[in-house]
Amino acid sequence: MVTHWVEIIENELQEDQNNKVANIVDTYDISIENIEQLQHPAVDLQAKCELKNIFVENLELPNYLEDFIIDGN
Repeated sequence: MVTHWVEIIENELQEDQNNKVANIVDTYDISIENIEQLQHPAVDLQAKCELKNIFVENLELPNYLEDFIIDGN
């Protein structure tokens, strides 16, 4: 009985995974012809972030690291 339930769940999970893949394929044209026409993010200026927006200047030390610092300095 339990084995049957496990099989049912595994089948549902497989169906969900198949549906997700199908949705991705339906949503995005990942054909060779289309991929060749797409601009690579390394070339696309709109795909780039400014480093000043990624890194924080005054980043404080996380509390949990204080335990690893010798002499508390």
